Amino acid sequence: MRRFYRLSATPPVLLIHGGAGPRKKPKEKKLCREAIAAVIAETSVLVKRFPPGDPIVANSLAMPIGAALLLAISLLTGETRVPPVRPAA
Repeated sequence: MRRFYRLSATPPVLLIHGGAGPRKKPKEKKLCREAIAAVIAETSVLVKRFPPGDPIVANSLAMPIGAALLLAISLLTGETRVPPVRPAA
């Protein structure tokens, strides 16, 4: 189970910690990993409460829930949010 946790939590953590910026303490890194794992797990649990159906409906429910949880975590940690300057290509 621990190996699965590492594999599932590693890509988002690399995205967050991979950029240039102030170095985080090991305790903060662990808290970030735990928060990411909690967001992924909570989204899965909430989506599974609904009966199986159209995958588009499932995604339309999961995306705002995950976004709200990530926004809450971002606000709690005091992370700066920078809007995009130009549209994606």
